[in-house]
Amino acid sequence: MNNNAAIQNISQKPWVNIAIPEGYSISMDGVNRQQRTDDWQMLSGPVWVTAFTRDQREYNKLWGVVINWIDRDNDLQSKAFPIRRLNDLSVTLAQELSSHGLLVVPGREKALIEYLGSFVTDERIKSVSKLGWMDEHTKHPTYVLPNQIITLSNPEKVIFQPEQNSSSIITIHSKGNLDQWKSFVADQCRGNDLLIFSLCVGFASPLQFFANAENSGFHLYGETSQGKTTALQVAATIFGSGADPGASSASYIHRWNSTSNALEGLAAAHNDGLLALDEMGSCGAKDFGTVVYDLMGGQEKKRLTKEAAHRDHRTWRMICLSTGEISVLQRIEENKTAMGGQLNRFLDIPINQGVITNTHGMQPHEFVNELKHNCSMFYGTAGPEFIKRVISLKADSSALFHYIKSESDTWTEYLGKNINTTPAQRRAIQRLALVLVAGLISVKTGVTSFTENEIISSIESVLDAWRRDSSNIPDTKRGINSLRGFILKHSTRFRDADSKNNNGITVHSLVGYYDKARGLYLLTDEGFKEAVEGFNLRGVLSELNKMKLLFKNNGAHNKSLHSIDGIGKRIGLFAIKKSIVEHDGS
Repeated sequence: MNNNAAIQNISQKPWVNIAIPEGYSISMDGVNRQQRTDDWQMLSGPVWVTAFTRDQREYNKLWGVVINWIDRDNDLQSKAFPIRRLNDLSVTLAQELSSHGLLVVPGREKALIEYLGSFVTDERIKSVSKLGWMDEHTKHPTYVLPNQIITLSNPEKVIFQPEQNSSSIITIHSKGNLDQWKSFVADQCRGNDLLIFSLCVGFASPLQFFANAENSGFHLYGETSQGKTTALQVAATIFGSGADPGASSASYIHRWNSTSNALEGLAAAHNDGLLALDEMGSCGAKDFGTVVYDLMGGQEKKRLTKEAAHRDHRTWRMICLSTGEISVLQRIEENKTAMGGQLNRFLDIPINQGVITNTHGMQPHEFVNELKHNCSMFYGTAGPEFIKRVISLKADSSALFHYIKSESDTWTEYLGKNINTTPAQRRAIQRLALVLVAGLISVKTGVTSFTENEIISSIESVLDAWRRDSSNIPDTKRGINSLRGFILKHSTRFRDADSKNNNGITVHSLVGYYDKARGLYLLTDEGFKEAVEGFNLRGVLSELNKMKLLFKNNGAHNKSLHSIDGIGKRIGLFAIKKSIVEHDGS
């Protein structure tokens, strides 16, 4: 069932067989309320209730109401609202109906709500409050979009009843047809690996459910005017308008300059879909690492607000495609050390040669301008069609789960061949493998006209760029780099182990000693923890041992024993060889 259908040129009464509450009348002119025997007062244009909704949760079942109206252009509109809004003391529901084209007589908003709240009907419709796959226990896969329910089975009556002000209602829509999108958007991406990759990311978002994959993000970063936003616009056309976000409020693309709570709302509104975020540098959050954790965590932080009391704890599955001039690693480390979990969930993809490498014989600026224009003209058809064709690949949900998971595992092995990876890096490769699988399915089902080799080449080029990026260094090696940088920056906080060389200098905020004779930096427990703050101490020590940068004279212990002038007995210290300062950072 469509949630917000519009039917042109209403010429007959669409409320036939609907019981209008006593004391009210409805016609094509509008709704009237009886004041006295022959005295009728107009409340609004034609509006009526057709059904009540209820969700299928075993707990906290919430009811809603389906309101239909004819707007000022004579179009029929239909939308589900939480039934509690009929009992709201404010008139926000009447105001919202007015904003959607219903004529509401000023000053009679409360009377209109009373009219809508007086309807009685036995019609019941199942409601869902978020987009994406309906229920993991459903035999036949069913995907919810704002204006359609995608399923191969006989669809039961289902309606999308979102949170108030859900952004996806505005941004998820279509223009043109699939063939136009293929010709004017997808085919123009040929020869441009990052554009093809961006399309594949959009297709991958609905597959996460069947691959049992974690939320993930891909961040395209580099200097301005490299084509990053163009890549985002191309990906946005999978589900909605790929117009430049600065030029259209209906663009599927959002900006990073939102609060953490607002970003959670955006993620929930794009469940099982693509979240496209532009200009990471505009995010004002001081602790950007926490923003990344929360966004990729898949569930909102608990909070006590009036709004939160009326809905379930929001959760989401999604893939985020992001752009910015600096990497996620750099943005996080503006304030604190980045953690491996943050970086492996949000992969930094450097843009070194620009996004656009093949302009199909056109001047670069002409090609980019034309592609951007096409993204605002043909969109929103590929995603729904891709989902329809995906669920037609197998007989039921169980078979589809097995197929997607098996394909993802196969391509993970392919992408990881001949690469010595850490467990964290392998998880990152799994995320890229799912993107590759999505691209191959788009080819197999005819949603795109690429060849399999074009898809594979695009993902391999991104994998290569990611592997060469500095943010892809394992946590242990990044810990070594942190230690090296600390020693270079804080050399004055090391006291010479031989008091004869100190020349009476007082060392403030002492972190250790320097043994010039043996070329060792001797760190105290507190000094070592400060030097590698944010990293696993055992992991860093293990890496120091592997790199032969840790001096040991106390058996298997990581701390060695040293005599320091002025200290009566030998003490245990972490002895780092001075050759660490020559370490190249890789």
